[in-house]
Amino acid sequence: MRSEYDFAMDSRKARYFQDTINGRHRMSILENVVDIPLPTSVIVDYLHVPLLGHAKALCLALYRNHMKPKQRTQLDEKIYSQRFPHIFNRKIKVLDQPYLKVTEMRNIFFFCILPMIYKLLPLDTVAHIGIFVAGIRLSKIKLIEDYAKVYELNIAY
Repeated sequence: MRSEYDFAMDSRKARYFQDTINGRHRMSILENVVDIPLPTSVIVDYLHVPLLGHAKALCLALYRNHMKPKQRTQLDEKIYSQRFPHIFNRKIKVLDQPYLKVTEMRNIFFFCILPMIYKLLPLDTVAHIGIFVAGIRLSKIKLIEDYAKVYELNIAY
């Protein structure tokens, strides 16, 4: 496992040799901005952690481990037949695809998953996912002054 020192040295070597060293291409533009050395201080955005991280893992676990093959087929058919306005820019892909973009995952999670699975899975499972979806959606609303509600929802999840 690499330490902060190794991470920084790889970045400096990559900059000096103008080559990729252990996956590092150069120094980060945030190196002088963030007061904690990278990678300890990582900027977390809602697209990558909850959507590509937890939401994707949750959807895949439900799809692969909790749904029977017939239920998976029904869900796939619902996803294929779902129509969206042109502003969505991407079609929804089935959950078992090897690579899902973050916008596809956002569309599935925010707009599709709950209405599509509420007849396929137990109600308590769907409600549990609903709390997580609501927590993420509320955290994106810029007008919320009481972030304690968002925190409370995420803790309940």
